[in-house]
Amino acid sequence: MKLKNKRDNPPPHPPKVHLDSSFEKKQHQPKMPVNELACLKLLPGADILDETLRKKLEHAKEVLEEYTKNPFTFTSQVEDNSYVYIIGRWKSRDEHMKKFINSKENKALLQTLEKQVRIEWIVHYDIEEDIPQMTSPIISISRFFIKPGHREAYQATYDSVEEILTEYQEPHQWPQDDDRVHNELPEFNLGHTHGWRVDKEAEEKEEAVLICGWRVVAAHEGFSGDDRYGEWCKIKQHLEGAEIKHAMPIAFKEVDEVMEELAGKVPKRTVGKM
Repeated sequence: MKLKNKRDNPPPHPPKVHLDSSFEKKQHQPKMPVNELACLKLLPGADILDETLRKKLEHAKEVLEEYTKNPFTFTSQVEDNSYVYIIGRWKSRDEHMKKFINSKENKALLQTLEKQVRIEWIVHYDIEEDIPQMTSPIISISRFFIKPGHREAYQATYDSVEEILTEYQEPHQWPQDDDRVHNELPEFNLGHTHGWRVDKEAEEKEEAVLICGWRVVAAHEGFSGDDRYGEWCKIKQHLEGAEIKHAMPIAFKEVDEVMEELAGKVPKRTVGKM
């Protein structure tokens, strides 16, 4: 999508570890599963390719998965690899922000990472299942900031044009003759998942998220040249702005090089053309 970024990695609010503001207390927090989207910023001197940092992040992933019994994905932003996104499912927002945040496990993680990473922001969306696109070589994370009073109109418009995105993504599925896709890499889902933010900054501050799986960033960028892209852009009338970024899952094992190649990070060798 070619919606203009309103902000470049802005924290929607300062990172909050202990949520005790008056507005936070007033918000209705249903006891429902949510997906967390957290943004970390590497501090000066830290490098996502540093083996020590990667081992710490891998340990953090293991701790989160052990605590929640759900898979978590750590991704490196393509536009600026000093940003890391964490995506994973919790039983509820309270399980994350009231229980885990104050747990000894989390405090130990923060202490381990404090000299290399800071938390930029943490938000939660009403996506109750694991997000299948997290296994894609590239994911796009589109945060849509909705105009006040436009939530229902935006949702109706999105529902009416969603098939355009679905039909565009279908030709960009994996080529069947690429053996590595089947033999060396996990199964990919190049579809999309949509949801609403549950921890709003204010009652009128609505935010939607659209997470898509892609083979390469260029496949997403090509959407703007699709014949029906203008119709898709009807959602813009309901937006104050948008933040659209791409991220590559951090592979902590031996598939790293293959993931980078498929994402266009290194010269392609045998990957089939789209």
